[in-house]
Amino acid sequence: MEARLRRIQQKITAVGHTLGPPMSELQVADFEAQHHVTLPEGYRRFLLDIGNGGDGPAYYGLARLGEAAGDMTAEEQQMWTKIEMLDQVFPFTEAWIWEDEEGMWDDASQDWSDEGRAKLARIERGNVYIGNDGCGQYWHLIVTGPERGNVWQFTGEGIVPTAPKRDFLRWYEAWLDGTEDWWESA
Repeated sequence: MEARLRRIQQKITAVGHTLGPPMSELQVADFEAQHHVTLPEGYRRFLLDIGNGGDGPAYYGLARLGEAAGDMTAEEQQMWTKIEMLDQVFPFTEAWIWEDEEGMWDDASQDWSDEGRAKLARIERGNVYIGNDGCGQYWHLIVTGPERGNVWQFTGEGIVPTAPKRDFLRWYEAWLDGTEDWWESA
C-alpha cells in the first residue's frame, strides 16, 4: 500500500495535478462513525495521505468526500450528500441496465412505476459518489458488500463496474497512466 501511494503521489506531482488538502484522521473517522462504515483502505489512505477532491478520473474531477455533483437534481444531491443507506450492503455484483427492464416504467405517466422506484432505491445502498463525467454519468465507490472497494459508473440507464474491475487506487492510477476506456477487454 505504501509503495502504491508513493507512486501515485509521484505521478500526480510529475504531471502537475492539483488536489484538495488531505483530510485528518479525525475528519475521516467522524464521517465513518456518522455513517456506520469503514471506508475501503485504499480510498481512506488516499483521503488521508494524498488529497480530498480535485483533479481526477472523472471528467469534472474527483469529488470531495460527501459532495454531490452540481448537475444532479435537488433530490439526487440530497440523496448523495446525506447517504443515509451507506451502511447497507450494496446488492449488485454485475451491471444492471434498467432502461428496458419490464415493470420499471409506468406506461401511463411515462415515469418510474412503484416497482421501479423500489428496485431503483437499492442503488443508494453502500456507495459514495466520487466523480462526474457529465451527461448524467457519475462514478461511485462501493463501500459495502462483495464489491467493496470497487468503482462503478451510475447513469440514467443503469449501473456498471469497470472492466476489469478496479479498486479506487487502481482506477485513479490508471487515469494517471492515460486510461480513458474503463471497459476495455481483459
